[in-house]
Amino acid sequence: MNRVETLSKTFTGANTLKVVAGTNTPQGGDAGHGGVTVLELRDEGGTCWHLVVEDNAGFIKRISDVKTIRLELFGDSEAATFIGALKFALKVFELQRESGNE
Repeated sequence: MNRVETLSKTFTGANTLKVVAGTNTPQGGDAGHGGVTVLELRDEGGTCWHLVVEDNAGFIKRISDVKTIRLELFGDSEAATFIGALKFALKVFELQRESGNE
C-alpha cells in the first residue's frame, strides 16, 4: 500500500474523539494505481458508540467497546465518492441540529 500522509485533530466535549484523515489521490485510476483514502476515528475517552457492520451475505455484526474505527478506500473514484458522501452527511447533520434548536 502506498504511503498516505494523514493529519489529526482531537475534539473534546463530554467525550474526547480524535479524527485522523488523509489521501494520496488522485493516482490516475482504480485501486491498482495506489490511491488510498483513510478516515480513522478514535475514542480518547468517554465516547458512547457502537460499530455496526453488514457483510455482503447480509450478516450484521454490532461491536461494542470500540476503541478505533478505520476506513480505507482504494482508488480515485472511491476517494471522490467518499468525499461527496461526507459532505452530504455534514450538511444533513448541520441542518438537523439547527432545526432541533428552534
